Amino acid sequence: MSTDNTESVVESRLREILDKRMSAVRELVNAEGAVDDAQAALTAAQDEHKKAWNRALARGWTEQELRKVNLRKPAPKRTRRTTPARPNNNAPRSEPPQPGS
Repeated sequence: MSTDNTESVVESRLREILDKRMSAVRELVNAEGAVDDAQAALTAAQDEHKKAWNRALARGWTEQELRKVNLRKPAPKRTRRTTPARPNNNAPRSEPPQPGS
C-alpha cells in the first residue's frame, strides 16, 4: 500500500467518525430549538389564560363560580429568589497548608 492510500483511508475513517459526532450535535441543536419553541408557546398560552380569566372576572363571573365548573385559576408567576452562594468547604485550597498549622 502506498502512503497516499493509507492517508486517504485514515482520513476517510476520521471523516466518518466526525460526521457521526456532528450529526449528534445537529440533533441536539434541533432538540434545544424545540424546547425553546415549546417554552415560548407555554408562556404565551399562560399569558392568554390569565387574560381570559381576568376578562371573565371583569364580566361578572366570580372565582368561585369559575372553579365550580372546573376552570383553573392561572398559576401566579414564580419569582426566583436569589440566595447567597454557600461556601464550598470541599474546594481545593488556593494555598497549600503551612507546616505546623
